[in-house]
Amino acid sequence: MGSEKQGNDYNFLEEKLISYSVDLQKFIYTLTKDNDANEEILQNTIATAFANLDKLRNPDMIKTWIFNIAKTETSHYFRKKHIIGFRPGVDVGTDAVEIPQKDILDMIMEAEFEKELKSLVNKLEDKYCRIIMLHYYYGLDLKEIAHIYNLNYSTVRTNHRRGIEKLKELYESRRIG
Repeated sequence: MGSEKQGNDYNFLEEKLISYSVDLQKFIYTLTKDNDANEEILQNTIATAFANLDKLRNPDMIKTWIFNIAKTETSHYFRKKHIIGFRPGVDVGTDAVEIPQKDILDMIMEAEFEKELKSLVNKLEDKYCRIIMLHYYYGLDLKEIAHIYNLNYSTVRTNHRRGIEKLKELYESRRIG
């Protein structure tokens, strides 16, 4: 009976890894900006998730758990490669935002706005940029982000609000100037 439950758990994890694979790859890439590192870290994340499946206490938090493993594996990768002063950078890809079917002019205008927004988000301090990117581009809620970065939920909420305010200021100053 125990091996049947374990088999079901492995199937559950495999199903979730498949459904999160694109977001997980984008998340790792935002931390590394390196395709080779991305592949290695993704493989290590998957292996670690399977090896530690018994440590998952709440199956409802599996997405947060997997992303937290990816963040940890990224840190391990950079330590192993002796890259000192690793600070996850954020480069928000416009491909992370779906643009609905519209006429060509609307699509061009929206693409320009997305490009401008990407530029503004990347100008924010890392603590704001990461939260905005994970929340709006990857669909993680603020509690999941707090768990991934091991921060207090109110800190994440405050940084989210401040990041949005700074983003508005940047947008307004760009429009005026």
